[in-house]
Amino acid sequence: MLLLLLLSLSQQVQAQVIDRVYARVGDDVITKFDVESLNPERTKAIYAIADENEKNRVLAEYTKKTLDFLVDQYVVLNSARREGVRVSDQEVDNAVKDVLEKNSITEQQLLDVLARENRTMAQYKWQIKMDILSTRVRSRVLAPKVVVTNDEISKYIKENAEKLDLSDQLELRMLKLENRLALDKALEFYRKNGSFVETVAKFGDDDDGGYLGWFEYDSLDSSLQDLLKGKHKGDLTGVQAFGGEYRVLYVENFKDKYEGTAEIRQSVSARISDEKIKTIYDKWLKDSKQRILVQYMY
Repeated sequence: MLLLLLLSLSQQVQAQVIDRVYARVGDDVITKFDVESLNPERTKAIYAIADENEKNRVLAEYTKKTLDFLVDQYVVLNSARREGVRVSDQEVDNAVKDVLEKNSITEQQLLDVLARENRTMAQYKWQIKMDILSTRVRSRVLAPKVVVTNDEISKYIKENAEKLDLSDQLELRMLKLENRLALDKALEFYRKNGSFVETVAKFGDDDDGGYLGWFEYDSLDSSLQDLLKGKHKGDLTGVQAFGGEYRVLYVENFKDKYEGTAEIRQSVSARISDEKIKTIYDKWLKDSKQRILVQYMY
């Protein structure tokens, strides 16, 4: 009975040595195994150092660096968990499989690439897990708190005009007739009536009032740019002879280039939102490190 008790105690001590707790982070513990298994090849090489003092020095340096890294990761894991955000090991494995399939490589080829970068599969999976977790925290927890106003978008466009593909926008209508005299008569009617739509409907037989749509000034050909240069809402261009016809353009609406197209404003809104989320995320990390209890035992 005493022998069995001694054996049991011996096994417990051995387990404690093997799985010695190096740190506690919130609800999680980081063990010696966690630290050494993150880079087993490096650990193996350290233990193979013949000089005991040198081995202990290198091992202590490796352990501290790796432990600090894992503590930061577990702070994020704990904080995300408290927000209801998790990433399973299966999701990480699926992400690795997706990388292999998209790049048409084998797992061994991926291991070879990681080895050349002095990384292990364990480290690579940690990176994937934290990337997924970070993305989920940003999108599910932080993004809903971010508001981007129209004033912020306009301000960003003006301050970053040289980086953006900006152009004035014009909403155009057109009246075209084969006879110049007929066109002059139509324009006389317009000047008296004041409605370009009615003028086109009467003289151009177009129920849509010659509507063409919105155009970016810079995308128009040079002849149209010359015709529309300096024109704004409510302006009428001069007469242009084109392909045996005569035409005039009417500017129904005008948007200054600094207003930006819908696509540009949407893109700018996303950039501003990303910047705000990054700031909030950095603060969230800082607050998390103060909120989560971390105890080093190494």
